[in-house]
Amino acid sequence: MAYGFINWNDSKTDQLEISSNDNIPAKTKVPEKVKKRIFPDFIYDVGPRFGAIKKRDVNKAISIDAFFDEKQLQYIISLKSISIILIKGDKRTDTKTTGYNEKLTTAQLKLIQSFGYSTNFLIKAEYQQKNKKNW
Repeated sequence: MAYGFINWNDSKTDQLEISSNDNIPAKTKVPEKVKKRIFPDFIYDVGPRFGAIKKRDVNKAISIDAFFDEKQLQYIISLKSISIILIKGDKRTDTKTTGYNEKLTTAQLKLIQSFGYSTNFLIKAEYQQKNKKNW
């Protein structure tokens, strides 16, 4: 390390003198690397809070197939109802439409097509599921 200072007692106040401190060791010991702890049960994931869907896919939707994947759909034996519910903040609103088969009703289509890009909504399906023992 080097230090500079102005010698105020000297008549040459416009010159800096450089001195070193011999009390500081020239080589310092570098601390050992800290081993990273791995948490095998910790989930590392970045993404939307729920499964995001693109606006163009929502606008093209005509049935529940647009919102559920094939694996989810294969476990449904019979469908009782499908409700589309608007979410504001973290709460369900009274804005809701219900249909009774896999095809979306005109009211459901109008509702989902009125949604903006960052609209949150819930699709609630009431159905009878295949017996889990047969999976």
